Formats: sequence, C-alpha cells, structure tokens
Amino acid sequence: MSSEGKRTRELDISIGVPNAHAEDGTISKGTGYTFSAGRGVQFTESESHRRNPKTGKYDAGGPFYTSRSQPFIRTGYVSNVRVGSSGGKDVLYTGPILCDNIAGADITKLGYLGKFGDKEESSLNKLGTTAISLCNPVNPASDLGTGLAETMREGVPSIPGIQTWEKRANLAKAAGSEYLNYIFGWAPLVKEVHDVSKAARNHRDIMNQYHHGEGRVTHRRFDFPLQHTRKEYDVAAAWPLAMGVNSVSIDTESTAPKRQVSIEKETRTWFEGAFTYGLPSRSDSWKKAIGFGSNADELFGIALTPDILWELTPWSWAVDWFSNAGEVINNVTNFGLAGLVMRYGYMMMESIERVEVATSSANFIQRINPNKSPAKYKSIGSGSSARGYEVVTKRRVPANPFGFGIGWEGLSPTQLAITAALGITRVL
Repeated sequence: MSSEGKRTRELDISIGVPNAHAEDGTISKGTGYTFSAGRGVQFTESESHRRNPKTGKYDAGGPFYTSRSQPFIRTGYVSNVRVGSSGGKDVLYTGPILCDNIAGADITKLGYLGKFGDKEESSLNKLGTTAISLCNPVNPASDLGTGLAETMREGVPSIPGIQTWEKRANLAKAAGSEYLNYIFGWAPLVKEVHDVSKAARNHRDIMNQYHHGEGRVTHRRFDFPLQHTRKEYDVAAAWPLAMGVNSVSIDTESTAPKRQVSIEKETRTWFEGAFTYGLPSRSDSWKKAIGFGSNADELFGIALTPDILWELTPWSWAVDWFSNAGEVINNVTNFGLAGLVMRYGYMMMESIERVEVATSSANFIQRINPNKSPAKYKSIGSGSSARGYEVVTKRRVPANPFGFGIGWEGLSPTQLAITAALGITRVL
C-alpha cells in the first residue's frame, strides 16, 4: 500500500476531577485538576480506490487494517467524603475515584503500552482457503461434466454400433414380415436409437440449464468459532489515593481493597463472498451438442417403423454427437477448477486485547450532615474501579476471483479470460 493510504490519529484519555468544597458548600478553588490516563493512538492502512467513471461512485472493499491502542479507566464514585479541614470546617470531596497506583507497573511489565495488533496476512489467507472449501456452492462446471458423463455411462452403443444402423434399418425395411423384422434385429435397433436420442436430448437440457445459471450470484458467509482467552491473578491490596481523596479519607477500621490483574483476548474471524461460474466457450462443440439434441427430438418418443426411421435419417448425426459429446465432457471437466469464481471474497478479523487492573470497593469516611452540628460520619464504599490498556484491531483481506494468497498477477490466461467474460475486473 502507498503512504497515501496510511493514517495515524492520537487522542488523550482523561477525566476531570472536581474541586473540593467546604461543608457549607463553598468551593475550595484550585483543588480540581484533569487526570490523564495516557494517550491513545490509532493507525489505519487502507488501499485507495478509484472512482468508477460510469457510476461516479468509489469502488470499495480492498485491503484494510486498523489498530487502536489506548488506555482506559473505569471510576468509582463518592460523595461528601472528608479530605481535610479549613477554618474549623470539614473539606469534602464529591466525584469520581480511581486507584492511581493500580496501573503503571503492572501493565507496563506486560508490554501492552503502545502495542498494535498483528498485521500478518498469511493466517487469514489460510483461513480464507478453508472457508471457501467449506461454504462454496458445489462447482457447477465440475457437476456439468459429471452429469454429462452419466448420460453416456450405460445403455448407449459405441460408435461402431451406431455406424451399423443404416445397414440394419435397410435390412429390416426389406424384410417381409414382423417376424422377420424382429429376426433381423429391429427391436434391438429401435432401443439403441431411442437410447442415443435420449442421451443427446439430456445433454442438451443439462447444458441449457447450466448455461442459464452462468453468471448468476450465490452469496455465502462462514463464521469461524469465537476464540476467547482470559487469565487472572491477584496483586497486592492497596488503598486508592487519587482523584480528590487522601489518607484522611480512608476508613482505617476497614482493610485495603483487593486488586486483580486480568489479561483477555477475543478474536472473531469470518468470510463473506459471492460465487458465480463461467463455462467453456460455446462457439463450437457446445453449440453442436445443443444442435444434436434438437435432431434427437425427431426420433424420441415416436413409434418407429423401418420406413419412418429410413426417412428421418441423416445417419451421421448420432456418430457426430457421440464424438462431440466426449469433447464437451473433456473440456468441461478440465475447466472445472477454473469454472467457479468469486465476484468478491473477503476474510475479516476483529480482535480485542485487554489488560486490566481492577480494584474492589474501598471504604471512606463520609460527612452525612454537612454544615450541621454536631458533625456525623459514616463509612461508605466507593464501588469498584479499574484501569488498563486495550488494543482493538480490525483486518480485511480480499481474495482474487479464484481464492486467497495469490495476486491477480498469478492468474493464468484462462482464469483471466473467465473473469473478463463474467465482467469481473480488478480496479487498479
């Protein structure tokens, strides 16, 4: 990708800490401040797309990578917590609370600060190949060759057998009775003619059916199992001494709150694609096979007599069909690997990596009757708080019409011809 497709954004993550206030409600100026959790960075790399001159729209769906690495905080909350005294009156704090000493060392040691997610494409290419094999429609070109071969597998005489039809029909025509007709092989001859006619008609119908479906689109999606891991371990308990509270605020009759580090990763991967298929050239053997099917209509489903059979031949059509059918099957079978293509195909991945240090609720001394005498206090909990780092990464890897892991430059002339015939082109 060119440098034009690379962008970096930075964002400071912070929270405002309000001023403390006297018990009579007056504000203690200058005690508030902005607490900074750090700076988040997002890097994005995306392939630029050209504008379609026909529609005026921009083509989309190329390679895409973005990874956002940023700190996060989740605060507790306290109200009217005693943080000191001034002029014989309590100084109180109301606002968010966070254990300032719960983050730095533990998270930095884990190496997550400033880390971006993996950019490697090979694993997604491998998964994309697996997804295609599991969810693609059965290859129509290969099915076509199998279907055509089935019509010729049983009941159809060989070319030498077909070449004797004219002589056998002539003998039957010259015979003087139905008995002699049967003796001279009329019944077996009629069966052979009907068998070949049926096979030729089936060839035509099968080929017309696949011709009708050529270029039509089948959409598929395949989701891989969600991958999720989480590890937890305890670290030393500690009192929160940040965001407006201090040692005066602590309820010393309680114990320091527990802290726990968790390392979690969740990854989703999925494939989306639209399949279609092309067929070999229909200019020669294909059109001939359809024509032979029309010839076969004249001989199928009628009560044949020696005279009718004699009048309806050109005899050569059956021999020509038999030879042509083998050529069609061979072409379609060889075409099978290239016949199924994707109008589009993408492997996509989204991963979330998170390291967090969470602190359970801490107990503080609250003034429950501000600006009244005598002063009364009670112990209140702050609620849990947490601080950590999170890396969110998203990737999109496109396939070429024949799969993942190979560029357009690696496609054969036949494959490129198929994509052109189906109107699938690469926007450079």
